[in-house]
Amino acid sequence: TRRGPGRLCRAPPGRGWRRIDVGRGTMGDSVKLYIGNLSFKTRSADLQDYFSQFGSVEDAVVIMDRDDPDRSRGFGFVTVSSMDVAQDFIRQSDGQDLMGRNIRVNVAQERSGGGGGGGGGGGGGFGGGGGGG
Repeated sequence: TRRGPGRLCRAPPGRGWRRIDVGRGTMGDSVKLYIGNLSFKTRSADLQDYFSQFGSVEDAVVIMDRDDPDRSRGFGFVTVSSMDVAQDFIRQSDGQDLMGRNIRVNVAQERSGGGGGGGGGGGGGFGGGGGGG
């Protein structure tokens, strides 16, 4: 089925349908960069300020620890306007110092479905594992 700028396609098994872009290049589309090896003290504003020296930043976010909201998890994301801009940011910042750490910068990979959501099903019973006794 074709609608709008994308096409409705079957997603991986068990995930229903989703819209994907067909026939459009990535030039001009926003690109998310993964920023790794950040100091645990780095905040989103620090990322925004640092990367603004290389050009326009659409968004900057540092992922914070769930158990300690004042501590970063050591990585974040910066969104820029195009792949050309992203490549320029990578060239200028990968391996450079930010708050005492040599950061890693590359194009973020789309998350694959799995992730840590806990397994479903399996073994019934009441608590504990096993039997016997």
